Amino acid sequence: MLEQEPLVREAIEEAFAELDSERPKREAEVKRIERELHSVDRALDRYFRAFEAGTMSERTCGPRLEELSRRMAELGARREELEIEADEPEPLSDDDLRTLQEQVRDVIASGDPAAAQGAPASAGRGDPGREPAGHLPVFLFARGSTTVRVSAPGRT
Repeated sequence: MLEQEPLVREAIEEAFAELDSERPKREAEVKRIERELHSVDRALDRYFRAFEAGTMSERTCGPRLEELSRRMAELGARREELEIEADEPEPLSDDDLRTLQEQVRDVIASGDPAAAQGAPASAGRGDPGREPAGHLPVFLFARGSTTVRVSAPGRT
């Protein structure tokens, strides 16, 4: 499949178009999360003020404070996920595609994913050529009902 460059390029263009089509939905969800975070923060503030003023005991407000704090952490984590998804990946250059083709050939020939050497420089999100520790770039190429997953083993 990777040898058929026009198909690969088309799959890449379709993937970028799909990313673009999801942007409004992500942006709306981020706005909703921001509103809810603000609301939870105000509720926490009210409980803290009541506790500090002595009008509510720790036993009374403790469980609700834990619940609100847990919700705030969940919302913050989801917002972070959406921000990561919103990062604009860079398209593969011709050199990147050739490197990827070589890696796939090496893996297929040896049967060992560790046989792939290096990775396309613009493979990841964010800083080209670098991935956060513990994260490896993964490429999914789909055409019809066939999906090819290619990762870059050994890259940190």
